[in-house]
Amino acid sequence: MEDSGQIVVRCSAAVFRGRDVLLVQRTDLGPGDWVLPGGNPAPGETLTACVLREVAEECGLTIHDPRIAFLLEVIHPGTRNRTIDIVFTVSEPIWPPPPRPVEHDRIPRFVPVDALAELTLRPPLEHQLRQLVANDLSATAPYLGDLWQLGVDR
Repeated sequence: MEDSGQIVVRCSAAVFRGRDVLLVQRTDLGPGDWVLPGGNPAPGETLTACVLREVAEECGLTIHDPRIAFLLEVIHPGTRNRTIDIVFTVSEPIWPPPPRPVEHDRIPRFVPVDALAELTLRPPLEHQLRQLVANDLSATAPYLGDLWQLGVDR
């Protein structure tokens, strides 16, 4: 059997405030690139718990009621490793406070969607983020969670 590479799951959050989207500037890569806040689930952690934790850890914000906005897939050139990123959006973030840096090389801030073309956004999600802000966010898909947990009947 041929090695098909590693599969990594990532959870990200598209958090909006009006027509601004929450991004994290990664300054450890020179002038920096921009990403949605997110990361990998810990062993035994649900995807929604992961995205809530990552936004708190990277931005100091508490979000609620994540819904799936879209999925994206990246196959890394040369390695065949695959990242599946489940991008969640939230119905109502808790405001204030404004986002604040928690990690020394990550700076969170709300960026106008009209300014996304000027940024090095990784992955390049400008079009998808513009669509999310233009459409009713209630049209997103619910996350059903771990339906196989013992004693859970949905």
